[in-house]
Amino acid sequence: MHDATRTGITQESIQLPLHLQWTYRAMHPPQPAWPSPAKQDFWRNKFDLPPRVTFDRAMHVVSDGEQVYFGSSADDQVRALDLQTGEHRWSFFTAGPVRLAPTIAAGKAYVGSDDGCVYCLETSQGDLVWRFSTADATTRVIPGNRRLISTLPVRTGVLINSGTARFGAGLFPSQGPFQFALAATSGRELARGPLNFSPQGYLQQQGGELRIARGRAPTTSFARLPKTQSTKTPLGPASNAAYPHARIRAGQTRIYGGDDKVAAFTPASEQPVWQADVPGKALSLAVANGRLLVSTDTGNIVCFGPEPRAADEVVHHRPSSVAYRWQNRAEQQQFERWGKQVAARTTAGAGYCLLLAGDTRHALALAQQTSLQIVAVVPKATSAARMRQQLSAIGIYGRVVVRVCPGDALPFANRLFNLIVSANTNDAWPPETITPLVRPDGTLIIESDQRIELGTDPANPTPRWLQHPVALQVVAAESTSPHQLVVRRPALADSGRWTHMYADPGNSACSQDRQVKGELELQWFGPPGPLHMVDRHHRTTPPLYSAGRLFIPGNEIIFGVDAYNGATLWKQPLPGFRRVGAPRDAGNMATTADTLYAVAQDQLHGFATHSGQPTARFPLPEMPDNQPRHWGYVAVIDDLLYGSTTWPKASRSGHHRKQIDETYYDGVSLVTSDSLFCLDRQQAQNKWHYLPQGAILNPTITIGGNRVYFVESNIAATKAAEHGGRRTLAELFSTPPDLVALDRTTGQPLWRRAFDFTRLEHHLYLAYADERLVAVGTRNEKQGARNTARYDLAVFNAADGTTRWTATQDSGQAAGGSHGEQDHHLAIIGNVIVQEPFRYELHTGKRLDDWKFARGGHGCGSISASAAAFFYRAGNPTMCDLATGQRRKVNTVSRPGCWINMIPAGGLLLIPEASSGCTCDFPIQSSMAFAPRAPQP
Repeated sequence: MHDATRTGITQESIQLPLHLQWTYRAMHPPQPAWPSPAKQDFWRNKFDLPPRVTFDRAMHVVSDGEQVYFGSSADDQVRALDLQTGEHRWSFFTAGPVRLAPTIAAGKAYVGSDDGCVYCLETSQGDLVWRFSTADATTRVIPGNRRLISTLPVRTGVLINSGTARFGAGLFPSQGPFQFALAATSGRELARGPLNFSPQGYLQQQGGELRIARGRAPTTSFARLPKTQSTKTPLGPASNAAYPHARIRAGQTRIYGGDDKVAAFTPASEQPVWQADVPGKALSLAVANGRLLVSTDTGNIVCFGPEPRAADEVVHHRPSSVAYRWQNRAEQQQFERWGKQVAARTTAGAGYCLLLAGDTRHALALAQQTSLQIVAVVPKATSAARMRQQLSAIGIYGRVVVRVCPGDALPFANRLFNLIVSANTNDAWPPETITPLVRPDGTLIIESDQRIELGTDPANPTPRWLQHPVALQVVAAESTSPHQLVVRRPALADSGRWTHMYADPGNSACSQDRQVKGELELQWFGPPGPLHMVDRHHRTTPPLYSAGRLFIPGNEIIFGVDAYNGATLWKQPLPGFRRVGAPRDAGNMATTADTLYAVAQDQLHGFATHSGQPTARFPLPEMPDNQPRHWGYVAVIDDLLYGSTTWPKASRSGHHRKQIDETYYDGVSLVTSDSLFCLDRQQAQNKWHYLPQGAILNPTITIGGNRVYFVESNIAATKAAEHGGRRTLAELFSTPPDLVALDRTTGQPLWRRAFDFTRLEHHLYLAYADERLVAVGTRNEKQGARNTARYDLAVFNAADGTTRWTATQDSGQAAGGSHGEQDHHLAIIGNVIVQEPFRYELHTGKRLDDWKFARGGHGCGSISASAAAFFYRAGNPTMCDLATGQRRKVNTVSRPGCWINMIPAGGLLLIPEASSGCTCDFPIQSSMAFAPRAPQP
C-alpha cells in the first residue's frame, strides 16, 4: 500500500487509457495460510460472510520503478521481474512460504517467511545481505495448513523506520510470539519483546503508533515510533460494490479491483473511465513509473501502461516445468524402482515424508510414487541450492521442499512423519534425533552401503542402536546393496481412543489416554476450516478417533485426517448425514480401527478408515407396521453393530436460525427410538431386534458389561408416529419409566426396574463404568429468590439394576439458561464421576469436597476427558488437571464448538474446527492438535 502508513496513495499520476503491456502467470497459484470462512452466521442472521484474513490470497506486488517484487506462498521464493517487460530477473529461495510483499528501501528488499526468518536482499541481483532467524530452543517446524512452517512464522511483513526493521513472529500466544527490532543495514538484533496476541497481517504506522493486524481480530498498537505527519488526503470511498477487492489512488485517479476486472475512476465520476479484464480476483494493485500492476488470486500478474500495443506485441510469460535430465535411461529406471520399493513400504496415502541426505533423484522418485509431501534435509547449503533449483525447474517445489540442517539437530515436531528415508548413512543424523519424528504406525527406512547388523532378539531384531528413545519393530531387511532396513513404530502405549459420541459405547466421555496432560504445545493446524462445517450453534455430533486417524463430521460430508500431522486423508460427501442438537439425541458415527460407520437417514454406511472408500451399507430391519424409519443410535463392538429405529425426521438436521432454538433452552424435546437391534457387521445379518412398550430415550442408550441399557417410557403412545419421534420428559415420564438391560449378544431382557425420574424436566443421560450404571438428569429448582438448574444423579448396580446411591447438586447456573447450562454431560474417569462443578466416587457416591470445578469464561458445551485431565470451552479451549484442579488455557486465539470437539486421544489433544459461523473477533479459525510439551518421543 505504497508506504509505512499504508495509505494506498501515490502522488505519481497515470495516463489513461491504459493498455496491456505484459502478463506473468506463476507456475503455482497462491496457497493461502487460512481456509475460507463459513457462508453464514445463523445466530446473527448474517449471510455471504467475506473472508477476514486475506493478506496472502494473491502474490502482492511492490515496485521501485525498475523491477516488480513479490513472494510466493506456493514455492517459497521471492522474485523480481523487469517492470517494463515482465522478464524474470532473479529469484531467491527461503525455507518456507512467503506470504506478504517485500518492503523496498535503500536498494534492499526485506521479506519475512513462514520459516521464521527475515531476509535482506540486494534488489539488483537478489543476493543475500543478511538473514535473521527468530528460532530459539523451543521453536519447532510443524504442519501449518498443509505446509511445514516454523512455530514462529513471520506474517507481518517488515516495516523500515529510521534505519530499523520491525516485524512480528508467531501465531499462538502459548507458543511465544515476539516483536523484533533489527538494524536494517546489518540485521543485528536491537530489541525483542513478547506478544500476547496473534500477529498476522501488514504492519502500519499511524502517527506515533505501530499497529498490527491480528488475523480475524481488529488491529492493535504494539509499539511507539517517532511521530509522522501525513500530507496526503484520504484515499476515497472505502468500497465499490462492483470492485470490492482492492483500491489505491494515483494522483487524482482512483483504481479499484474486482472479480476478473480492474477499473479507474476520476474524482467526479461514478462510472469507470477505464476498465480492463484480468484473470481472477484483482486483490493487489500498485502503480510505478506510469504503470499499473494487478495481481490476482490465480497467480497472475498483469501490467498496464500508457503505450498502445497490438495483441501480438503483448508478452505473456508462462513459466513451465522441464523434465529432469537423467544421465541415462538406466539411472532413471534405477530410481523408479527405488521409489516403487519405498512406496510399497508405507501404508500412508497422504501425509509427510522426511528424506535425509538424499538428492534430487530420490526426491523426484518419492514424489512420483507417493502422494506424500516431501521434506528433503541436507547438511550443506550448496547441496540445498542445487536441489531447489532443480526441483523448481521440474515444477514440484512446494510439494517437495529442501531444508538445511547442519549438525545433529532436526527441528521437526515429534511424531510428525508417516515415512522417513535415510538415503545415505555417510551424512546420517544420530538415530535418537530421527526415531522420535516417526509417527505411530509410521515407517523408517535406513539405507547403507554396508550390511546392517540386526539385533539378537528373534521377536524383534531391531538393532540396539536404533531402539532408543523409541521402540521400533523390524518389518524387512534387504541384504543386497544398497542394504536396507525397514522398521515401523507401533501405536503409542497408554494412548486413548474416542470411537463413539461419548468416547466409548459406555458413554464415559473419557478416552483413558494417559499421555495428554500437563502443558501442551501445538502439533499442527490446518483443514478442515469453517466453510464445510456445521454451524456451531447447531451443536453437531463430536469427532471420533481411532488408530491414528481423526474423523470429523462436516456439513453433509465426513473428513478423514491424520491425527499426528493434520494431512487430509479423504473427504466423503454423504447426503442426509448432518445431525444437530446432539445433546438431545444419539451419535451418528462409530468407528473401529478399519471401518468408520456413519448414519444417513435410513442407511448405515461403512467407510474404510484409511481411504474413505465405501465398504458396506446396512439397511434397517423391517418393522411390524411396515412403515419407513430412520437410523437413530449406532455403536460397534467387535463384529457387532448396534442401532435403533426412529421416525423419519426425528433426529434434527436443519441448518437455519429456527433450528438453533431446539438445541438450547429448557424443556426441549428429546429424540426417541421405537426399537433396538443388533447386526453382524461382517455378514450383515440381524442378530436380534427388541421392540419396547414405550419410547426409548436416545441419550440414554448405553453399552457395557456385555449389556445394553436404556430408559424406556411406560406410555405406549410415546412411540406413535404422530409425535414424530420427539418427546419432552414431561410427556415421557408422566408415570415412572423403566431402566432396562438386555444381553448385548442375544437381545434377551436381563432386568427391568422402574425408577422415578418424573421430577426431571430437561435432560437425562446414562453412562457405564466398572459395573455401575450412572444416570444424570436436570430440572429447575427454586430456593428462595434463586431459581437454578439442578442436576440429579443416580447410580445403579449394572448387573441387576439395584440402586446404589443418589445425589443432587446445584449447578450454580440460573434456570432457563441459553448456553446449555441444563445439558452438561458427565464424565467417568477411573473411579470418579465428574458432573460439573463436583466430583463423586463412582462406587460410594462420596463427594470429593476438596475439589470444585469453576468453568469460567463463555462456557456452552460439555467436557471431554483423558485419564489425567478434562477439557472444555471457557471462551477458548481450556483444560483442568484432575490431580490439582489447576486450569490452563490450551490457546487464547481460537474458539471451540458448542458441544464436544476437543478429543484427547492418541497422545494428542485434537480440536477440529467447530466455530463455523461465528463472527466474533478471535484471531484463528482452523482445526488443530496439541501434544504434551514435556519430552515425548
